[in-house]
Formats: sequence, structure tokens, C-alpha cells
Amino acid sequence: HILEGFSGSEQEYLTNTAVLVTTLYSRDGDVLEIRDFAPRFPIFNRMHSSFQFFRILTPKKGDPQITIRVRPTFNYNSTDGFQTRGAHHIRFCGPKETWRVTTNAPIAAIIDESPFLLQEKVYLILGSDESMQSPLDDVSSEFERKTSKYWQEWIAQLSLPLEYQDVLIRAAITLKLLTAEETGGLVSSLTLAIPLGEHGPPTRDERVYRIMEECLAIGVLRDYGMTEIYRRFIKFLKNVCMRPSEPQMVYAIHMMDS
Repeated sequence: HILEGFSGSEQEYLTNTAVLVTTLYSRDGDVLEIRDFAPRFPIFNRMHSSFQFFRILTPKKGDPQITIRVRPTFNYNSTDGFQTRGAHHIRFCGPKETWRVTTNAPIAAIIDESPFLLQEKVYLILGSDESMQSPLDDVSSEFERKTSKYWQEWIAQLSLPLEYQDVLIRAAITLKLLTAEETGGLVSSLTLAIPLGEHGPPTRDERVYRIMEECLAIGVLRDYGMTEIYRRFIKFLKNVCMRPSEPQMVYAIHMMDS
């Protein structure tokens, strides 16, 4: 998102959650808040953590004028695919996948990447190609509330020392986010090709399991009360050892040889 006349920004996580709040300021005194989160909470005795990303834009002061850019690519950035649009959504179609952005923002302004005046909350939901069955504001508010509650309750059951607790809480949340839902392994990184600095070269694909490094973390997971991550990781190691091929030092996130 681009704020016209941008002059500065601040960023923080809501306390003991993975909900990220970014505040943008303009030279004219306009203030825009951006709230990002991926839903995660229990429902029907299982964890709801579907492939969705929520972004809520809120004008806090003045009349912020913004430009929204959505530019997904496919096949490791080799193709942009094509777009189709509806009254309140845009479909991004690739060779094998189709993603959908559902929003109450002007669709034409997003497609044309043209600026518009933000006078009320704007909701953007990126996910699989499925239509929303409920109002965006209701779904976004409910999912944010349930997601924040989940993280705060999860943090409360950890056994963290008092020293450097804020840093340890953030590290614990990061470890939880790096735990693969399907396998239980710990992914080295969730990013791909993002440069380490401005004008730097793209980084390599670190979305892998590094078995030896992760085994060294078992004691920390146990001591800090991360029992769920610990048990799932032990199960992951057993599956690795029981594979017909010899165990490897590194596995791709889908357990393919790498």
C-alpha cells in the first residue's frame, strides 16, 4: 500500500500475538493504520489455520489517499498469470493455482493501481478461490478477536524465564509459525528470494527442514513448555527415520528429496 505524501511509519505487534500493526504518516498529517494477521484459532476440536491473509486499513487522522497494489506471481516468479474480476473480488489465475482477493475497496482502483481517498475501513482477504459467505467486517473482526485470544492463551501456558521475556515470547511465536501444519517439522524460513537489504541480491529458498539444527532445539522446546511443538517434531523425526531411503540433512517442505 502507498500513502500519498508518505513521511514515516511505525510498526509493532499486538501484545503476545502475531497480529502486526503498521502506522503510516503523511506530510499533510494524515495517519493510516494497517492491521495484518493470518487466522488461527480452534473450531470443532481442530485448528482453523486455512490459507488466508487478512489486512484491515483504518483511517486514523485526516484524509489519507492510498494506492493498493496486489501483484502475485506464480512458479517462482516466472509468470504473472491473468486476472478476472467480480463485483467485490479479483481472481489471480496461475498455471495450477487460483487466488482470490475479496474486498470492499474499489475494484477498479486496485486493478488500475490508482489512488483513492480512504474514508472508512477497508478489508482485504487474500486466500483460495472461494467466495465469502458473511460480511467482510464481521468476519475480519471475529477472526482477529479469536486469533488474538488463541495466541495470548498459547503464550500463557509456556514456561518462560522472567529475563528477556518479551524477546522470548516473540521467538516462541516465531517458532510456532515456522511449524509445518502437515508434517510437524520446523521450517528454516517462510520467505523466498527477499533481499537481506536494499538493492541486495535475492536470497535462496530457505523453506526447508534442517534436521540436525532442529534436533538441537528439542531441549529448548521441552524446557520452555512448548509441548505441542515438541511432540509433533518428535513424530516428524520418526517419520523421517522410517522412510525407506537414508535420512538426509535437509528436506524440502513437502518432504521431497533436496
